[in-house]
Amino acid sequence: MIIISQKKLKVMKNVISIIILLMCIILPHDAYSQLDSTERTHFIVLIRDTGLMKKGHKAHDMIVPTLPKLLFQGNTAIGKGTSLSPPLPIYQPKRDHLSVMFAGIHSDKESASQCKTNPALSVLPKHFFQWQEVTQGQNQKELTQSLKKWMQLKCRAQANVSSSVLTETMSLPYVHSKLAQEGYQDLQFSRTIIIILSNDAYYGGAPPNQE
Repeated sequence: MIIISQKKLKVMKNVISIIILLMCIILPHDAYSQLDSTERTHFIVLIRDTGLMKKGHKAHDMIVPTLPKLLFQGNTAIGKGTSLSPPLPIYQPKRDHLSVMFAGIHSDKESASQCKTNPALSVLPKHFFQWQEVTQGQNQKELTQSLKKWMQLKCRAQANVSSSVLTETMSLPYVHSKLAQEGYQDLQFSRTIIIILSNDAYYGGAPPNQE
């Protein structure tokens, strides 16, 4: 796979930062015009799960009203003055596949809730990411309700820190292993779109190349 588009967006009056990575297999030029109607896209949503997501502009609270629109409306949801090239595909629930994960590094040895029971300060993918089971094929209203339940869990946004670099570099191998566990190992995707939702904060206040 190659990254053919990377775009960082800020929507909802700079409340939530959205990074979109579009990865696609190399196809003949004329094949791209047929992707929307004939190929399966894998949408991977990564949500920063740190305490800072509930502070300041409270990016955590903007995820439910923002993410479903982004998935089901594509570029229309981004707003005027901002565009992606190529355009962000619209999620087709009957054809495409959706994966959702939360990302963060926790300082506690065990969470008091069911969200996490992992070693403290571990950055292993199985500890850094929290896999969220997703019912495939949900329409926009159904997905919004599911997302609302996930975001309202008391254990959400409890991690100490997160890392943009780790989130981007470790997500694909981890997702691949989880798909196999859920019985989707035979699915073939023409492209993978990674959507990272965060508050645009860097670990220790440093940019990604210094994290």
